Amino acid sequence: MVSYMSDVEYYVGLIKRPVDPHKWFLLRSGLNVNGYGGLKGRAFNELMKLCFSRAELFSFTSMQNPKYQRHPVLEELEELRIGTIQTDRWFGYYGVEPEIYVSIFRAEKAACDVICSYYSDIYLRNKDRVDIALKAMDLLPEGYYRLEDLTFYIDGKVFLGTLSHEGEAAMRAPDEEFERQALELGYWSNDPSYNLHAVDFDYVWIEKRPSGGREIGKNKETAHRRDFRWAVLYGMRTK
Repeated sequence: MVSYMSDVEYYVGLIKRPVDPHKWFLLRSGLNVNGYGGLKGRAFNELMKLCFSRAELFSFTSMQNPKYQRHPVLEELEELRIGTIQTDRWFGYYGVEPEIYVSIFRAEKAACDVICSYYSDIYLRNKDRVDIALKAMDLLPEGYYRLEDLTFYIDGKVFLGTLSHEGEAAMRAPDEEFERQALELGYWSNDPSYNLHAVDFDYVWIEKRPSGGREIGKNKETAHRRDFRWAVLYGMRTK
């Protein structure tokens, strides 16, 4: 993993062992409502509002380096970006080649509005609005690339993650009210045998620390875990 940011405030760590799938709800995408598990249109917009009401951070992945490739969504979100890292493992990814780029943002209402204005489904497959914006920026076809894998974090941990290409999503609700509302919006299953790919991942942990702090393993929740390793200790700049 590498980071482009220099001011040390956020750190990213990974846990090698897959997370217990019994704690997660998995989206039943292939059985209903155009393959989006019901999370399209109004239901998608409502889920985004719900996620942003809890999330501290969110992220997209891409195959292209956003440092050198413009994208209309990223440009609108630039003021909220805390950093971009390059890695071969993330939510649902392990040892991928080529490595992916993960752009991480502060979760604010303005970001929710941007996402809902460009996309209309949980896997970000509706490209019409993005294509229009890219054409206006003279970035089609050579400069075209997709943002994928919208993922949300609270207390440094994933609570809702998606894999756009695979059409998979997993949710570990941060509280009972979130779970109740989310289950009403989409077709979720808590049967771990339904789809294990989405939860067979290196567990992402994003931690905010005082600028300049480089000690590792001091977090009270992670210091005792032998399966935990900090995969990157490069800080990501805050705006």
